[in-house]
Amino acid sequence: MNTWKLLLSILIVLEMVSCILFAMTVNDLQKDESRNRFNIKVFNNHRDKTSSGKYRPKNPDDNLDDNDDRSHNVNYDFEDSRYRNDRAIHAPGSAEEASTKIGQQTITSDMPNGKQKSHAIARQKMSKLRNVTIADGVCGSLDIRNNIRSFEVLRNCRIIEGFLNIILIANITESQARNLSFPKLREITEYLLIYRVDNFTTLRYLFPNLEVIRGDTLFTDYSLMIYEMNQLTEIGMVKLMKISRGGVRIERNPVLCYTDTIDWKSIVLAGALFFATNQHPSKCPACPSSCPDSHCWSEDLCQKSMESICHPLCLGGCFGPTEKDCYVCKTIRHEDMCMEKCPPHLYAFRERRCITALECIKMKPAHLRKDDKAKNWRIFNNSCVTECPVGYDEIIDQNNVTVCKTCVGDACQKFENGGVVRHISDFQPFRGMSVIDGSLEFQIGNSYPTIESELIDAFGAIEEITGYLKVARSSPLTSLEFLKKLRVIRGRKLDMNNASLVILDNSNLSNLFHESQKIELENGRLFIHDNPKLCMSKITKLANMVGITNYTVLEIHPDSNGDKVACDIVNINITVQNKGTTYANLVWDVYEPSEGQNLINYMLSYTETDNPNVTFESNPCSSRKWQIVDVEIPLNNSPNIVISKLITDLKPYTSYGVYVKTLAVRNRSSFRSPTGQSKVILFRTDPDIPTVPANVETIMTTETEILIQWDEPTQPNGPIAYYIISGFIRIEDEDFLSSRDYCKHGIVNEVEKIESPKISFKAIIDDPKSCCKKEVVKYKKFEILCYDNMTTGYIPQGRYNYCDAPRDDKFNIEENFTFEKNFIYNTKPNISNNTYYSFIFNVSGEERSYVLKNLRYYSLYTIAVTACGSTLNNGTELCSLPQYVNAKTERRPDADNVYNVQADVTNDTLVTIKWDPVQHPNGLTVAYIIEYTNTIIKSATKTSACISQGISRKKRNTYDIPNLSPGKYSTRVRSLSLAGEGNWSQEVYFTIGMKDDNTFVATIIVTITCIVAIIIIGFFLLRSYRNKKKQERLIASVNPDYIESKYVRDSWEVSRDNIKLSEELGLGNFGMVYRGVLNGNIPVAIKTIPVNYTEEDKNEFLNEASVMKNFSSFHLVKLLGVISEGDPPYVIMELMENGDLKSYLRRIRDVEPGLDVSRIIRMAGEIADGMAYLESKKFVHRDLAARNCMVSNDLVCKIGDFGMARDIYETDYYKIGQKGLLPIRWMAPENLSDGVFTSDSDVWSFGVVLYEILTMGELPYQGFSNDEVLNHVLRKGTVTIPRNCPEIILKLMERCFRWRPNERPTFIEIVSELESFLGQDFCEKSFYHSEEGIELRNSGLKKVYHNAAQIRFHWGNDSARWVREFEDNVTLLDQTRAGTSRSKIFKNGFQHLGNIAAMEEIPLDSS
Repeated sequence: MNTWKLLLSILIVLEMVSCILFAMTVNDLQKDESRNRFNIKVFNNHRDKTSSGKYRPKNPDDNLDDNDDRSHNVNYDFEDSRYRNDRAIHAPGSAEEASTKIGQQTITSDMPNGKQKSHAIARQKMSKLRNVTIADGVCGSLDIRNNIRSFEVLRNCRIIEGFLNIILIANITESQARNLSFPKLREITEYLLIYRVDNFTTLRYLFPNLEVIRGDTLFTDYSLMIYEMNQLTEIGMVKLMKISRGGVRIERNPVLCYTDTIDWKSIVLAGALFFATNQHPSKCPACPSSCPDSHCWSEDLCQKSMESICHPLCLGGCFGPTEKDCYVCKTIRHEDMCMEKCPPHLYAFRERRCITALECIKMKPAHLRKDDKAKNWRIFNNSCVTECPVGYDEIIDQNNVTVCKTCVGDACQKFENGGVVRHISDFQPFRGMSVIDGSLEFQIGNSYPTIESELIDAFGAIEEITGYLKVARSSPLTSLEFLKKLRVIRGRKLDMNNASLVILDNSNLSNLFHESQKIELENGRLFIHDNPKLCMSKITKLANMVGITNYTVLEIHPDSNGDKVACDIVNINITVQNKGTTYANLVWDVYEPSEGQNLINYMLSYTETDNPNVTFESNPCSSRKWQIVDVEIPLNNSPNIVISKLITDLKPYTSYGVYVKTLAVRNRSSFRSPTGQSKVILFRTDPDIPTVPANVETIMTTETEILIQWDEPTQPNGPIAYYIISGFIRIEDEDFLSSRDYCKHGIVNEVEKIESPKISFKAIIDDPKSCCKKEVVKYKKFEILCYDNMTTGYIPQGRYNYCDAPRDDKFNIEENFTFEKNFIYNTKPNISNNTYYSFIFNVSGEERSYVLKNLRYYSLYTIAVTACGSTLNNGTELCSLPQYVNAKTERRPDADNVYNVQADVTNDTLVTIKWDPVQHPNGLTVAYIIEYTNTIIKSATKTSACISQGISRKKRNTYDIPNLSPGKYSTRVRSLSLAGEGNWSQEVYFTIGMKDDNTFVATIIVTITCIVAIIIIGFFLLRSYRNKKKQERLIASVNPDYIESKYVRDSWEVSRDNIKLSEELGLGNFGMVYRGVLNGNIPVAIKTIPVNYTEEDKNEFLNEASVMKNFSSFHLVKLLGVISEGDPPYVIMELMENGDLKSYLRRIRDVEPGLDVSRIIRMAGEIADGMAYLESKKFVHRDLAARNCMVSNDLVCKIGDFGMARDIYETDYYKIGQKGLLPIRWMAPENLSDGVFTSDSDVWSFGVVLYEILTMGELPYQGFSNDEVLNHVLRKGTVTIPRNCPEIILKLMERCFRWRPNERPTFIEIVSELESFLGQDFCEKSFYHSEEGIELRNSGLKKVYHNAAQIRFHWGNDSARWVREFEDNVTLLDQTRAGTSRSKIFKNGFQHLGNIAAMEEIPLDSS
């Protein structure tokens, strides 16, 4: 027993200890949780404090939750627009608070000064910004403010599902602003607000790829708002293509330009535009001349138009034609593909991405309004939604999951508090609501293109209003039918004059509720005033329906309503008596005025429409406008006559609506006077001749087929029944062509594409204060074809006839189209050997292309496309003028082959070559080329002769070769046709003067072979001897000269008479450089050599210039010509007004202490693009420096002509001997150690050029001697990168200075890194964006070539030389001519430096 008691006591003690320990643990946890809550509470309370000194209620959305799918606020001052709307609805007096206003939107002021310290502490505790992405690249709503560090939350955002606020950031420099860039961001689903952010001059770097703002939720009525940006000079968001919903408001930006040069109509699909208090356009620079229709984002960024290559599911731009190539999708994006709906097992979230059912259910609850209870996400009809639609109620099922269930009656009612509706953004809380608990006011001031559908969608389900309904000063409203389910207004709270229904001062309201709708007023009266288009009869009908018949003039005044429309209609019968293509004659009965009424005249109104339900009074934002014609009262006032009016200047085959009404006045004693008015009747004018087919073009598909394409006429003037495709071959004039010596002058492509002139009409710019979105006149291709005896004259806009030709309105058109009709109808098919020489085909009016087959190869055809409409009753066909186009078929490869070549040896010195003439050439044969060579002598030059077709015909296709030396020969022949040179014939062999005994020839061959063998052996022995010498460090000339090579004239030769010299520009490598003029109007730079030059100097001068003949790229200085005949010789180059880059930088550094980031990147990109071109051609520059880069008049940097700057900057080179120069400060380690020059070493030099740009032309390694530079570089040293270096340039320089050459980027990769920061003109002119550059990028090669062009060092007794060892695919840029033999050596050698102590050697592959 005692034992049990003891055990029980022990258990009791243990239990008490356990309870104490558990209580202490719980207490500690509660303290930690309380401490964490306190930190967040201090932060939020500080944030929520308003200017009135009170804290706003805490919003559950403000919790920092990684699973929050709706928003992540970095700082919390700025309220979501949907929450702000509650203040407009619930607290109209909140506008009196001390706050900053943006239109109708309220922005709370910044935090009080007294709380700065506590905010800093809280900010330190939350200094590590968290990842805000919801899914891969998807972020929630973001509010960025106060601190530049807040931008980091955007780093990984590709899409923002919500809004983006960037506001109230003061402590930011211009350099920091330019370095902020978020190229991943392409889409914002709600709105973008930028407000009071200092030192942002442009947004081009911040959002370089933002394409779409959807506007699912608006900031008042806007999706894009830029407000009070004091330093912003341009918007620059060049990739912005679409704003799907909502308008654009740009206001109070004092230096902002280019708001009026952007084609906002192509971007904003449904929304108003408001621009005010920005920089005046007259003070802004103009758009670049290259911009289409003068639409641009800045002075160097043109606005890109939407291309038609994108898939229909793309919204904005794309990089290919399929649904996988869209940057942004119109609807759902799943697995990197755009699609109409999600796969069966997934559900659409926010109608833009797919998630699983479990992900939807576990989604964090969303708040539609700030004070509302959070809404759980649920599955409904393959979508993840927060609200059940009308007819469904939400319930909790057995799995504790919210679902939507069908409901009826009162069970389906959904309640919403009342409020004031002023903007589109105020509509959201009322969607799907059936009962308004309170009063509902409409005060909509701004119009919106889709406001009617928006109103029905938001308020169409409302059945009951417990307070009053007020519609006041809402000019966009034309009807109250959007409240289509409203049945009762209870009037528990009344408005002015005890009214529960107030309709006041609505300038366009013409209808009330639907005729079949029954509304009950439980309490209150009516108050209806100042609605000029609302007829009294409709008001009376409403009053009778609600049971108020004893209204007073204080409640409803007859004179303040309906005073601007026709009320109390008396019908007038109107008909169309006759009509034509451009006119209609209308007749109607005479109107008998009522007693006390005086008739003034009739007003005949007509408009283009095919809507049978067209109304008299159009929507104020509709594009339809009624044209009004005043018709006088006839003198004969007999009741038996009718009144007629002829309407002219109508469009052919166009549907019109027309009605007539009276204009009358009443006597003072008459209370109301009726208005005579007809119903709207529709009629269509007769069809007429269409204009020519538009955009006719041809594509040569094969040698016998041409694809012809066209568009429908810009003015079809009726249905197009068919098209006529006719044409004929244009036979070459053989007699005319034979007059040209093609052997001397060569082939010229004589076919030019004929293009129709383009006439553009400037788009009409809307008044920003207008409530309507105007129709924009599109830019169309426009053709005018007139005969010689016609003159163009004034024709009203919209008419099709642009030529003043005599024309009978009864369609006697045969006389006017004689030539065209003869061409069309008299062209008969001519077929020979299954080949069309002329043709005519009819094509269905629905077709837009046709393939012409069985044509003759390489032949020019004139083709006409004619559009034909309906055939009139008299048999006349309404066919347009033909649209002509010339097209030539492709050449046939073997059509110019020469067959049956023979060689007849007449004697020991004369040979006659014979061949058969080409039977069916490409076009015409114009010459023959005969080539022959001695086959015994391996290095014998091939000799060719050219004879014209005329001479060949006279000699019956023979050619005599006289005075041949003895030997064995081969010969071949090919023809020269209008398509170019044909294939060579088979070789034919013949022998001249050789006997069967060839002992003499054999002896010569053996002798020559022995001599060559001795020379080779001697060379290797000499090489072995030299290798035994002590090796010393040698330094090579970067621009070595070659041994003498005779310059040969070519097509680059320019006549000396075409050149005029002016002032001197400077001293070049060979002599003076002058400014000059070529052909009288082309400014050029002209290089010369001194007067006392030698023949060797002349060849060297011209051969170095010949290097440029092999290159053609925009970012290389262009060679324009050479003058080798006469004294002195000239080399004509493209004129670079600003000289070399080094001089330019030093010239401007006294004015500009430094270049901005955009100019630095621009210079770097242009130089890299020029070097990328050289890299693609497998050329190595070996002397890339700022002195060898030239600057044009418009500040474009180009790679200069090579060697020109050596004498100007001789101090930049390490001088060796008398002539050898070496740019040590720009050379890579492998250049100095091993003599290896590749494009990788050029990249090192490019990094040094970037240093020169950043330092405004300072000498690299400032303060180092040349020997110190050698030691520094070979010990892994580089130039010191300046502190002010932009981040992108810093990273690029670090990569350029990699020790291992294969780790450095290629120039094409360098351009790729800089490309997104470069302008539109760079895309149009650069090698990077050329077809060759795109092909190089798509090839996927890391390097353009594989092996280096290595140079070994050898030296003898007095001098040193370089011997180049080339790989097959590598050539050094210093090569003077493309045909220079690879075995040549450099003329100028190197002077060795004596016995210098060996420097520390560091292998290039060391880490």
